[in-house]
Amino acid sequence: HLTSFKVLSRPRTPMDTPVCVAEAEGTWTARVATKQNCSGQALDVNWIHRENFWIGADGTGPEICVRFKKEAGKKEKWSRWQIERATHGTCGKEEGGYTTDFSFRSMEAEDLQARHFLCDASIGAGPMRLSFACSEGRRHAVLRSDLAANEDEVFCVGRAEHTDRVFRGHNCSRVEHDVKWHHQASFAAPSTASGDLWCIRQPRESGHLQRISAGEDCKSGSELMFSFHEVELEDLTEAHGILSLGPF
Repeated sequence: HLTSFKVLSRPRTPMDTPVCVAEAEGTWTARVATKQNCSGQALDVNWIHRENFWIGADGTGPEICVRFKKEAGKKEKWSRWQIERATHGTCGKEEGGYTTDFSFRSMEAEDLQARHFLCDASIGAGPMRLSFACSEGRRHAVLRSDLAANEDEVFCVGRAEHTDRVFRGHNCSRVEHDVKWHHQASFAAPSTASGDLWCIRQPRESGHLQRISAGEDCKSGSELMFSFHEVELEDLTEAHGILSLGPF
């Protein structure tokens, strides 16, 4: 093996790209392609499909290069693909007969965690600010948006010049009441979550400004916009375990 890298063992959404791995009978060389099935002819060699993995456009890991070499004459049956890491942003050199077929970024553990924390980064009584980049403090456990059971469980964070706001849906980019909101991130708040109660409130006197609250403040009131329960580890199932660490 030239390298190892992290990928998806199955697709999260239709946007993830399938990659197939095949083997040539008798030579045990490999074929790699962005397809569901690698069986058939390629580089004048007959291939037998063996395995699939998936890659996502949101990968943040090292760049991985898929390259092939077409042999000629008596060596034709040894035509093959290889996978290696990019070096200084380049997928190898053309010397040696290899040609780059495609490349992708591997999936890091933080890209694939089912549970994230939505953090309250507001300062005092100032405007609401939300973030997914915290390890402690005022935070609430949610799921990645692609793991939502239905669209009603998907919410997003939008940012205006001085404040953040939570909307329903995957994308918060919009203009409402002459305020332009820029999409920051999306998350899922499953109806089956069993953790502590938290919510988004909109005080009447604040216009479009929202506040994030927890506990008793979330149980009633006309100011209540959305109420959620935190996602506990016990709420997660095997369906949320999607990381594969095998070398290829």
